[in-house]
Amino acid sequence: MVLDKSTMTRQIIEQSGYFVLQVPTYKQIDLVYQLGTTSLHGMPNKLEQSGVKLFYLEDSE
Repeated sequence: MVLDKSTMTRQIIEQSGYFVLQVPTYKQIDLVYQLGTTSLHGMPNKLEQSGVKLFYLEDSE
């Protein structure tokens, strides 16, 4: 995994102070490909369009 300083992922992690790594299942392969080949910079609503919802795990520190 690379979190280059030009990516939106890195910006979100730095702003929120949170980082979680999820290992996707085979059933998620199309979604992973779709999200991994588009950028929030170029497509700001990609999460909403894909149906992905961000969430926080309470007591995860």
